[in-house]
Amino acid sequence: MLYALEVLLMLGGILLACELFTNAVEHFGEKLNLGHEFTGSILAAVGTALPETILPLVAIYLAATGLASESAGKSDIAIGAIIGAPFMLTTLAMFLLGLSLVVNFKKRQAILGPKGQDAKFLQIDKEHLLRDLRFFMKTFGIAIFATLFSTSYMTHIIDSLCGQVFIYELIYKISGAIPNACMDDLSFALRIIAALSLVIAYIFYLMESYKASKQGAHDDEYDDLPELFMCKIKIPNTMTSVVIQMLIGLGGIIFFAHHFVDAIQHISTIIGIPALVLSLIVCPIATELPEKFNSWMWSSHAKDSLAMGNLSGAMVFQSAIPCSIGVLMTPWTLSPLVIVCAALTMASALILYFSIGLKSKVDKYTLLSCGSLYFVYLFLVFSGIVR
Repeated sequence: MLYALEVLLMLGGILLACELFTNAVEHFGEKLNLGHEFTGSILAAVGTALPETILPLVAIYLAATGLASESAGKSDIAIGAIIGAPFMLTTLAMFLLGLSLVVNFKKRQAILGPKGQDAKFLQIDKEHLLRDLRFFMKTFGIAIFATLFSTSYMTHIIDSLCGQVFIYELIYKISGAIPNACMDDLSFALRIIAALSLVIAYIFYLMESYKASKQGAHDDEYDDLPELFMCKIKIPNTMTSVVIQMLIGLGGIIFFAHHFVDAIQHISTIIGIPALVLSLIVCPIATELPEKFNSWMWSSHAKDSLAMGNLSGAMVFQSAIPCSIGVLMTPWTLSPLVIVCAALTMASALILYFSIGLKSKVDKYTLLSCGSLYFVYLFLVFSGIVR
């Protein structure tokens, strides 16, 4: 009962912190003359991605330093959290965004005015979203493919390669000494290449997003910019006050999300949910709350470029940076439970991608369809079909 009360209190804290953060981010983007797509995809997405990025890092650290009683269990938590984050973004977060279009339809109609008939669609730049989805599918695909470097199938190939003299000599030059375990060295080298590819891809994504933000025509969503909350306590609207409010909101998100996760973990332990299932299904629900709530708030005010940009930008970030850490610093051996989760993640991204290509718009049906895959996964896991 105490943990359930803590969950509710922390949830309220996250909502309040998200209000502060989203309000400040809009003013920050306006002061830097950045488009809403860049503000949502980069500034808001990276900022709110901190809680779910910190969780696997802590788990990896505990496993590496021997502070955890079971390193394998902590590695499972890290891998589950890394794969679970993009899964939540492409499924449950999309479901909530679609639900927002339904619940806030009349409010969106009033805000859009003459374009009120389009309130059932997200008012976004189609090309921007397609670019985000292409980056996501490429980076996430590389991350999942990298698991082959740790499987028995790849071990057999690597053992065969290491029997070749030129491979043996190449590893000797790279490592500076004759390797005792050729397979381990080459496997790790391939994982380094995969991790670097993910980081480089994200750098290119940042460059492309910034370039598009500067070249594209700025939308009019900043015209009805709400008052900065700091101004309500007689503090002038300056870059300093905007940054301070943004940091307060971000700090609140991290603080409340951390305690929310703790409470969820305690409840899950009492119920008896395994660590991997916990990290794949339960923890990402909590750590992705900032993105979900931010997008719901922006969508309810018809600021769809920020709403969808926050999710698609977080998808690209999660598939690149945390995944590169997982590939490099964990065994990165993905169990069937994780593989199915990754497959449904990619399927949801493909549904969204091809739906935009066919309809040229994003409606509630597409978003709710993406979200339905989350419930499909729950059924597969708790029915015992996937273990």
